[in-house]
Amino acid sequence: MNCFEFFLPLVYDNFTLLEELAFDFVCRQFEQNVIYTEVRYSPHLLSTKEPAKAFAAITQGLRRGCKQFSVTVNQILCAICFVPDWSKEIVALADEHRQDFPCAVVGIDIAAGETHFEEDSPYRQGHYEMCQMAREMGLNITIHAGETPDSAQNVPTAIEQYGARRIGHAYRIANRQDILDLVRDKKIHIESCPTSSVETGGWQKTDWKEHPANRFRDYGISLSLSSDDPAVFNTSLTWQYRIALKKMGWQKSDILNMLQDAIEASFLDDDGKENLRREIKEWKVHDNFAFQDRVHYD
Repeated sequence: MNCFEFFLPLVYDNFTLLEELAFDFVCRQFEQNVIYTEVRYSPHLLSTKEPAKAFAAITQGLRRGCKQFSVTVNQILCAICFVPDWSKEIVALADEHRQDFPCAVVGIDIAAGETHFEEDSPYRQGHYEMCQMAREMGLNITIHAGETPDSAQNVPTAIEQYGARRIGHAYRIANRQDILDLVRDKKIHIESCPTSSVETGGWQKTDWKEHPANRFRDYGISLSLSSDDPAVFNTSLTWQYRIALKKMGWQKSDILNMLQDAIEASFLDDDGKENLRREIKEWKVHDNFAFQDRVHYD
């Protein structure tokens, strides 16, 4: 995770570079045949004094990429656990740009730690208030939870108190039937990231077939695979699918079922979801369910 300390100073307040990096991100998604992405980041980590300007530069780059490569990207803005003072600015920025398609803001997140869940945490109030504001505004919420040691209980807190509809990671609940029941019964979606689960220690790697994502899948929980920070972890969405198929024991049908979960849990409107379902259906007919050696889809 120390990688962030090295590369953030290189891009900080460099709005021209941020725009180009956003454009390059869309290019990489296109190269993997990813047709829809909800990309998340913290504009404050890119410019504390002018986060709105960082957001504008990234949005411009994303829009150029989407226009050139004919893919769709929307945005999720991240609050940062240890800086709750930014949280109200995040929800205000998200609300301001929620209808600014293409590349609108479709949700908010809380990332970079879970100490804000603790009742006596000095970080809690700002993030909790942000989520209550988001709920009142009708903004979508996804939160990192259940990734750090002894954090299983953060998942129900994120759902029941913060209003999260999706949970990032959640590996620590794999052996908690009570929380698995809650997640499944409330139709909460889990965003699982195989490579980063190992790199961050969110999952203590043993056998890939024992990965929590398999537990979630077998338990009937809505699930998707994501790449987390592909540049930091030197990975890609394609590679996450390879891990699932080659190491975790997934079948092609598991990938296709997961895609349906991902679409349903996306922060798109009903028409947008139906368009994605139609593209998958057309792809299946065209490809006759045949996967290439590399699996390309999101």
